[in-house]
Amino acid sequence: SPMKKLLLPLAVLAFSSLLSSCAPKSASASSDDEARKRAVIATEQQRVDALVHDDFAALVQIFADDMTYSHSSGEIDTKTSYLKKLTIGALKYKSLEHSGLTVRLYGDTAILTGMSKVFSISAGVENKPTLNFLTVYVWRDGAWRLAAWHSTKMPDPVPVPAR
Repeated sequence: SPMKKLLLPLAVLAFSSLLSSCAPKSASASSDDEARKRAVIATEQQRVDALVHDDFAALVQIFADDMTYSHSSGEIDTKTSYLKKLTIGALKYKSLEHSGLTVRLYGDTAILTGMSKVFSISAGVENKPTLNFLTVYVWRDGAWRLAAWHSTKMPDPVPVPAR
């Protein structure tokens, strides 16, 4: 009957709202975690934009004072040495295109992993690697700060022989 067709969805709706009202605090904590994860990704995007647009003031804010930056070349920078390379133009980023981002939260620490197609110029030489990266953000002074970056160059794709 039409009445039964209407009652079943209403019963399901009532039951699901009852479940959500009785849900443990973890349900709201998980939505809070989702918001925090989005904030980490937003901060990473601000960092990328600041790198591409030479916004050194923004980078000073985003980088933790004790940051370590491990380049895919194996070279390691501190906040000071990395900012120096950027400000004198020894290293210039034209673009960074991230994909496959995953954020894992551990208290006030977030680990962000993903891939990035990078276009940079280092000492006048163009580099266009695809990087697999792991970055660590820490919550300090009311914001996410970059504490560590580590990246590995992905191998170049093997060319398919012409037939």
